[in-house]
Amino acid sequence: MTTQTQTHTPGPWTVNIDGPDMRVFAGGEMLAIVNEFRDEAEANARLIASAPALKEALERLLPKLTTYSGAVPVVILPEYKAARAVLASIEGQS
Repeated sequence: MTTQTQTHTPGPWTVNIDGPDMRVFAGGEMLAIVNEFRDEAEANARLIASAPALKEALERLLPKLTTYSGAVPVVILPEYKAARAVLASIEGQS
């Protein structure tokens, strides 16, 4: 099976609250509607809208966590592996 890096709509993404609907936009393009009658609906929409910034932060942070020899310090290895797995999932390389 070949894995292909998938691209996403560039950020920033924003949330527009319209009654019970939380709409996620990139520029003028609507990407998603979160329509939940739960307390978490707005938080879920904001988390979705933060996705491009979170991906960019991981891409900048992960290379800086290695030492000059290219090794990851043992004390942060589990978190480093978890962050790499999240980034791989975002890129369609699960």
